[in-house]
Amino acid sequence: MLYFYFDIGSICYFFIFTEIRSQNPILNFNLFRIRSFSIAVNTRFFAFLAMSSNMILMPIFLTGLLSINESRVGLMLIFQSLGMAFAAGLGGRLSDKFGRIKFIIFGFLLMIFSNIFIAQFNISTSRSFITTILLINGLGMGFWGSPNMALTYSSLDKNLTGFVSSIISFTRNMGNTFGQTLATIMLTAFLILGANYKGDIASLNSLDKDSMNVFLNAWKFIYFSSVVFLVISLLPNIFLARSKQI
Repeated sequence: MLYFYFDIGSICYFFIFTEIRSQNPILNFNLFRIRSFSIAVNTRFFAFLAMSSNMILMPIFLTGLLSINESRVGLMLIFQSLGMAFAAGLGGRLSDKFGRIKFIIFGFLLMIFSNIFIAQFNISTSRSFITTILLINGLGMGFWGSPNMALTYSSLDKNLTGFVSSIISFTRNMGNTFGQTLATIMLTAFLILGANYKGDIASLNSLDKDSMNVFLNAWKFIYFSSVVFLVISLLPNIFLARSKQI
């Protein structure tokens, strides 16, 4: 296994080394020397790294732990999507007038706020409170998303639109993949090592008190990890806002 990772690392290093020196590279790494573009791309990666865990864990929590039926869970989760759709349109329009970085920062602050509350969820948390927090989280997702995409496109020349589109898709997919993988590994590790639980997620509500606490500790750990990733996304944008109004 060690040799496998060494080979992968060597291939990546060789690819980056040759691309930097090529006159017609497949992936122009020199563009990442542009500060606003580099910050926008890294912001997107860590944001989706943080957001993706909620996509996979929230349905598990609602159906497996709170025993809410699937149709009701869908109605609760749709408020997050509605908030994101509303904020994406509003944030995109207003950011063109008042500055993109301001709305990116505002969106991340909303998401950090909501994720801190989500980390405190337990079996006695009311459904209305959960729905409200999901709505706020959706608003945060929408407010940062559109301005970040606009910032990414505006950082480079228009003839590089195709490249920027591919980078946006790539960072989103990589963030989602790594985020869901990390969340799954952490939850599984907590349940197996801490509670010796190897059952189905639909039976989570049958856990004993100690095992339930293990799950909730895993829940907190994962969501506070998401808060850390969101802070990593937020800080460079604050520094960028101080140095330049965008």
